[in-house]
Amino acid sequence: MQKQSYRIDNWFFVPHENRLVLDEQEILIDNRLSNLLLFLCDNPRTTLSRDEIIDHVWKGSILTDQVITQAIFELRKILKTNNQHLQGYIITVPKRGYKLDADVEVVNEAKHEPTIQSATPKILEVNTEQNNSVAAKEKVPPKQTNEDEKSATAVKPAKSVRFSSLLSMVGALIAVVVVVAFFNRSDIAKQPSVETVVYGALEPRFIEASIDNSLDNASLQNGIIFKVIEYLKYNVNYRVSFNPKDHSKAAKKLSFIVTRENGIDYVNIEYFNKISNYQHLDRKYPISEEHLKRSIKLMLDDVLDAFNIDIAKSEIDLVLREMPTEPAALALSLEAIGTLHSYDKQFDAVDLLAKALEIEPTSHYLLSMNYTYNMAIAYLGKSNLSIDSINALNSDFEKVLPLLTDSPESFKVYEAMALHALSKDLPIEAVQYLNKIPHTHNTIMTFVLRAKLAESFGNPASAEEFYYQALHESGTPRVLDIAESLLFYSDLSKMRLKLQSQLESVVEDKS
Repeated sequence: MQKQSYRIDNWFFVPHENRLVLDEQEILIDNRLSNLLLFLCDNPRTTLSRDEIIDHVWKGSILTDQVITQAIFELRKILKTNNQHLQGYIITVPKRGYKLDADVEVVNEAKHEPTIQSATPKILEVNTEQNNSVAAKEKVPPKQTNEDEKSATAVKPAKSVRFSSLLSMVGALIAVVVVVAFFNRSDIAKQPSVETVVYGALEPRFIEASIDNSLDNASLQNGIIFKVIEYLKYNVNYRVSFNPKDHSKAAKKLSFIVTRENGIDYVNIEYFNKISNYQHLDRKYPISEEHLKRSIKLMLDDVLDAFNIDIAKSEIDLVLREMPTEPAALALSLEAIGTLHSYDKQFDAVDLLAKALEIEPTSHYLLSMNYTYNMAIAYLGKSNLSIDSINALNSDFEKVLPLLTDSPESFKVYEAMALHALSKDLPIEAVQYLNKIPHTHNTIMTFVLRAKLAESFGNPASAEEFYYQALHESGTPRVLDIAESLLFYSDLSKMRLKLQSQLESVVEDKS
């Protein structure tokens, strides 16, 4: 039998070698993805149901929906590198299946004469042995299709199988009911959560976020999660909220599940879109100290692909480059980020950063964050630090300023330098530093510092707006404690009253 290969735009697919070639770059894929792509290539521009895919790719095995979804996701991700098709050539047809949205050219390797594959799929032969296998497993028949699909998909029905007794017949019916119930449960799992969803009110750039953490101490994992969320908020301009009162407006639902299995820690990310009622991502990422940057990059890469956002990998690398390079120092700095979001562990962040700085004393990120955190806690008044201690922090920071100013490796440097300038009563200098921070890298501290500057320039309205941005980004009124005491006292009682009255009105509405 002559071996066949396929062309999809610039892709060259060699199924018998599990190989894809693009611009002379070779990509090897596993047998699972190769069989899936082969089935799609044999049936271009044809909607194939999940049952058909299971029958012809997984030979009728009973699978969960996640297995097929994950395979489609991985194949799409590879094919999207061609930048010729927004969805990586594989289209999801809601409630019907998947379709290869491209003309496929069949290449006969013996003659090397390409011929255009017809958009109408060839008839898929099902031999008797396969039929008996399917009947033995009591597979659910493929879902009913409309007349157009019937004409486009000519799949031979399996031969009927006679049962030797009425008892066997009853057993078969029970098996069918069980399998149907299984798939129905899978469909139910993909339905939106219990909260009321108003379709026209869903905001595509609004993400409902949640963290399900089964571990007693998972500050490192939480730090990784918040780093991913930080990227989505600032670099891709998404609004992310953990507040349940906002969730009815969010079109995207991003869930992070932290688990430990056989001594290995994992972060599982699930992305569900409420507009299409479809789960686009469900993937588990092992967390180890040696591969933290790789894990974060892979998470961001997968989430952005699931969101259909095309961002160059070099841009993601740029964000991660500012983080510490030593694995132990990176782990401690991420753990510090995780503890900041835990009310009873916030002050542990300073100790963690100090340990990280001992490991990597020249890291611009750690030098800046260490100074900023210590100054914030000093002004918060919940430590034994005195004015002399604040002056000592400034003195230590001034010693490393020449190292930081030559070529800053992190935008956190400008944030720290602005804080230092304000502590020295140099507001104009502080403005210059803050203006060097791109809007995609503004953080809660950036907004607090801008609010302090607005106050020092006699503009209370702008100050309140910046304080509100800091409050909005943090998602907790506790940020007002730091904002109120940092550098000089700011009277934020009016903001607190507004928040309190809003909370009371919400309670009244519910009652």
